[in-house]
Amino acid sequence: MSAQIVITGAASGIGAAVLSSLKASGQQCLGIDRLAQPDAGIVACDLADPDSIRACVGAIVGPVAGVAHIAGVSGTLDAETVMRVNYLGARRFIDTVLPKVSDGGSIVLVCSLAARRCTWDVARLRAVLAITDWSDALIGLGAATIGGGEAYEVSKRLLLAWLPYATAAGSERRIRFNAITPGPVETPLLPGFRESMGAERIEAARNLVGRHARAEEIATAILFLLGPASSWINGTEIVADGGLTAPREAAAA
Repeated sequence: MSAQIVITGAASGIGAAVLSSLKASGQQCLGIDRLAQPDAGIVACDLADPDSIRACVGAIVGPVAGVAHIAGVSGTLDAETVMRVNYLGARRFIDTVLPKVSDGGSIVLVCSLAARRCTWDVARLRAVLAITDWSDALIGLGAATIGGGEAYEVSKRLLLAWLPYATAAGSERRIRFNAITPGPVETPLLPGFRESMGAERIEAARNLVGRHARAEEIATAILFLLGPASSWINGTEIVADGGLTAPREAAAA
């Protein structure tokens, strides 16, 4: 059996663009989303539920050549759900599927420019990263005392903080870990970001670079990191924001 690529969040947006491109190239794929779509090759997994993650990954027939972890929710949901899906579920899914990933495989995490708004210092990030029990982690994350928007920023920052540890863990089997950090993207989640982050902030980003990204443009970067052309790129965050960050940094200098 040829190795397949697993795509979470495959039913829409960036995940659907990645799945479509891979299928068009003849690559064997398995899509994962909250609701199953058997005709599209998408199976169900609720990343907020550890039992659902375990059942989903247990049903995956290896080997797995790569994982594009794209699934996530916006800050319009409550903080606990955001943390469960975007951080705790993301880590649990990757950790659980990792034994099925072939040596030399590639794992790509989708993060967000919103992570840069998280003000947590390194010590606090590391303290939370060290907690494996979900209940204890949610307490450490302060999920009961913050809003969904802040939880979104923290969850994505934690994924980036986890990246070096994941990279180190994969090194013995030459499994690469990289992250893609987009700015605003025209996907079904964008209205939620307008609500949780503020419409003015989202529109200011569009005005600065002329438009928002298309899902296919972010998918192209993910496909590059999944493939052999990126074999010497490991433990890296690639910012795909259309140049949004650069002028902001220049203005602040």
